[in-house]
Amino acid sequence: MKQNTDQLSTGVAYSYIEYINAYLNLLNNSLYFSVEYLDEETFVIQQELKNIFLSLPQLLSSGNTDREDYAHKLLEFRPILEQKYRILNAYQRELNHFLTIKQNKEALTDSYLESVGLSDEDIHTIDFNHLATDCTNFVFSNKSEEIRQQHAAQLFPYIPIKITKDNYLSYVQKSIQHIAIEDTVESAHFLTSILMQLFDGKSCPEYGQHFKDLLVTFEELRQIEDAEDFFEEADLLQETLTTLLNLLHSMFDMLCTLSNLLLFDQLDFTDLTNLHVSFFDLYHSVKAILNHESDAQIFSSTLIERIEGVQTELKEDMRKVSQSSEIDPLFTLIQTYLSMDLGQLFGFAVQKETHYSPEVLSIFNAFINDLREKLLSLPTAERKLRMQYFISNIPFVMSQKTLQLYIEQAFKNMAQPRRGLLAAMQLHSILDQENYFGLELSDEDQELLSHEEDFETFASTLSIHDHYPEDAICHDDHCDCHNDNDSNEHCECDGDHDCHCHE
Repeated sequence: MKQNTDQLSTGVAYSYIEYINAYLNLLNNSLYFSVEYLDEETFVIQQELKNIFLSLPQLLSSGNTDREDYAHKLLEFRPILEQKYRILNAYQRELNHFLTIKQNKEALTDSYLESVGLSDEDIHTIDFNHLATDCTNFVFSNKSEEIRQQHAAQLFPYIPIKITKDNYLSYVQKSIQHIAIEDTVESAHFLTSILMQLFDGKSCPEYGQHFKDLLVTFEELRQIEDAEDFFEEADLLQETLTTLLNLLHSMFDMLCTLSNLLLFDQLDFTDLTNLHVSFFDLYHSVKAILNHESDAQIFSSTLIERIEGVQTELKEDMRKVSQSSEIDPLFTLIQTYLSMDLGQLFGFAVQKETHYSPEVLSIFNAFINDLREKLLSLPTAERKLRMQYFISNIPFVMSQKTLQLYIEQAFKNMAQPRRGLLAAMQLHSILDQENYFGLELSDEDQELLSHEEDFETFASTLSIHDHYPEDAICHDDHCDCHNDNDSNEHCECDGDHDCHCHE
């Protein structure tokens, strides 16, 4: 019995310090006092959280029957914050997409090459096959599937797309079937909604209906022609979006940790603050900041370090009680609330073997058809950038040989070699930042990689130019005939990049 009591008291204590920490993060957010002007509904929730905090001693008192009502209120807030988080991510996705287009255009100019000390002659010195080998080894240098996924996700946004729409869709279909979800129609619909948003932020439900001023700012940004002014304003908008996303994270963390404190009818405020010598003082320090008391500034400057110390102590206590052979179901619920995070909306659990019902698979198929329509409707340059970004977000299911071939093909016969130079610079920069060039693979690891079996049968679809005459390679940055046509057609591109495809 004592074992269960230790688990629950430790779980409640850790929830409380995380609650205090989340609120301090919220108060220190630079947009805390501006939310009222950016989104009224978010401001209302922010005020409700303030009122709950200030009334916590009364709420957690014996005989108070309001706990259940407050618990339901927190449950109502959660989907609201989740939707707003999705909206802000959608704005961020579209802003980053537009920025990439502008940056790529800027990077192709003579002035940019001069500014970084490069010239067109440098393009011919790059061994793209060696770069492909480096990138492939970087991805497969670790046996962990999770780390391989992370490494591949870092590289894919910068690897030019050189596969047909059908082959791309085939890969996507195989990939997303490895995402672990509940085998229900509701879960499948939610997943495909998130996936479509990752491809096109404007697909997010209620896009433009929250934080409307940010969307106005984004539309005004599109009209700025001067490059310096554009990137300056874009940086400001990016900073605003990131700050607001952090603000929503803090509010969501408050909801989850506070929910743990409301689980126990017999827990009163005195019991709670007696769980640690700092708890009572920490509460009143945050309260002083909220009420703008004269000594609030003193509390604010010392709280972060004090909270970190208590967090470290209680985290170790949580680790110890979590190792028990018998776990109280309420402690499991506490752990669940503590592990919840808004970022999980865009994170996928992956498993190699999934067995979904025909109903769920039909929803996946419908998503692929919708994605096909999206691809067909987009201009070439925009489509390719969206394809590159999206493939970095779904489960990575290529083998070493497949990835090597994928990257090699990406740099073959580029109509604008400067694009290859730009992509190579970006990929090399990632490898350098990750200290890849200081990494040496053992002979055992090299042997393992060279014999690893395909997780997909995708490699055979990648040699997409093999059936075209060598002198008829299409200027793929300007037309789609080679990338988008699976038939054995010949293609001739004239000097203006007008394509004439025929049987």
